[in-house]
Amino acid sequence: METNNNEIEGKAANNLSGFPDTYLSLDVETPNRKNDRISQIGLLLIQNGNVIEDHSSLINPETYFEDINTEITGIDSSMVTDSPTLNQYWPSVKDLFEKYVVVAHNAAFDLTVLYKALVSYDIDFPKIKYVCTCQEAMQKLPELKHFSLKALSEHFDIPLGAHHNAGSAANVCSLLIEKMRSQNFSLIPEEFKASIKAKMDHETETIRLPYVIPEESDLTGLRFVLTGLFTMISKSKLKEFIESHGGKVVPSVTSVTNYLIVGSKPEPAWKHGRYGNKIEKAVNLILEGQNKKLRFVNEKDFIEKYISDH
Repeated sequence: METNNNEIEGKAANNLSGFPDTYLSLDVETPNRKNDRISQIGLLLIQNGNVIEDHSSLINPETYFEDINTEITGIDSSMVTDSPTLNQYWPSVKDLFEKYVVVAHNAAFDLTVLYKALVSYDIDFPKIKYVCTCQEAMQKLPELKHFSLKALSEHFDIPLGAHHNAGSAANVCSLLIEKMRSQNFSLIPEEFKASIKAKMDHETETIRLPYVIPEESDLTGLRFVLTGLFTMISKSKLKEFIESHGGKVVPSVTSVTNYLIVGSKPEPAWKHGRYGNKIEKAVNLILEGQNKKLRFVNEKDFIEKYISDH
């Protein structure tokens, strides 16, 4: 769609003290657990709530795909063979990042992935101002308790679209911002501070799974499996708490497991290309339809919901 750039820039600058009428909505997907390359980017230029430019694209990350990422995103190496690499794609969108505020859900993740990916090509990272829809909702709507893109979409009555599709997620994020604007959220952009450590340490490993916050108020009858390294509570104390409140902790994931609780710090073995048998089995059971109720929950969310008051 053709646009008048001077007109857009003028409107974007009209509201320097708050949130502009024209902005970028961003989401990225990654090929492996290193989260330092991009396999798909959702990038929409929004003006007054309408998509005026769509720069979404599959990206050839020029690195390996892990099975679990492919299972979650639906993207594998064969799908990106003819797609541009990031250094081929970046010149077409670089100016957008420099001119407009970026909106993303869990923005720190998406912008850090973008930062690491650009660094890997020796491309300078621009100064980016951003607003995180997740953080805004947590600050303004603490009574919700759940702040995933899915939970907020349901709260604001926004169609979620395709799950783990970057273009769809970027669109949902823009709709979410518009709902927040209509409710007079302050939405003051801040500058993204790229971590020096992230630039220096390409071995930093993180994990991105479709986490949820359990909806049940009672643990009775629920089956849990624990994996990863727990930093806020020991596995033994967590097991004791769950079982004292009617739940059951078992050593392996099965077709009757309700929740896989993942520790805040990855296991050392995950650095060697595997998430571990528990997570991989959980993903396979979900995708094969053998356990449709199984969900991932991270250590922090579980503790904040169930243990912080005890």
